[in-house]
Amino acid sequence: MAHAFGRIDGYDYTNCKEAFEQSYLAGYRIFEVDVVLTTDGVPVCMHDISSFNSMTSFAGETTILYEDFLSRKIYGKYTHVSADFIIEMLIKYDDIYFDLDLVYDAPISLDYIVNNPLLNELNTSERVKLLKRLIIELYYIEELEAIRDIFEFKNIALNSYFITKDRNAQIDLFIKNDLDILVEHYNNLDSTIVKFYNDNGINVVAWTVDDTDMADKLSKWGVKNIYTNILVFYGNEYTIQ
Repeated sequence: MAHAFGRIDGYDYTNCKEAFEQSYLAGYRIFEVDVVLTTDGVPVCMHDISSFNSMTSFAGETTILYEDFLSRKIYGKYTHVSADFIIEMLIKYDDIYFDLDLVYDAPISLDYIVNNPLLNELNTSERVKLLKRLIIELYYIEELEAIRDIFEFKNIALNSYFITKDRNAQIDLFIKNDLDILVEHYNNLDSTIVKFYNDNGINVVAWTVDDTDMADKLSKWGVKNIYTNILVFYGNEYTIQ
């Protein structure tokens, strides 16, 4: 999966239009994207407000209004995008998926996406099929019920960052909430841990892997999905984009 739409010109975490286009041409079909709210509550594609301000020469500021977001360029040349872009690309390409990294306020962002006016031209069947190409990466289990009330998403992943680190307790949490995708940093994994999750019906997604040897190792352990800035999988090997 192309992490934050993938690296462009040596820059990571841009979540920009040009990075998406470059990664699509490179063969990626699953795109991880960070979605957060502007200060006035509009979901946009950026890792966080502080880093976006830094990328747009407003270092030190910790807030941004949607109007300000629209007026800026990332590193002076890249095009930022809002959550509307996600819908537009799902409509344009029927072979792609988006993994929405939703650290905070997930229900608000998802309600905006699910009820986006851009979907009004689709019939119910088309709309449902499109929305099921979203992978929801959740950080707070407390938001799960609200998310499921918004839409019956096909894939909901739980990031390990804020949940219990007791792996047996994690399994109980996943079973209780009918979840089967765990997002975990690759440094916290080994063959025994991955097998433990797989044996309990949990698919492990590793972030963020930019080394071919590590990607191969994770694959041999049983990790089927990784976030990466630069790696592309062709045939039976990883190469650098």
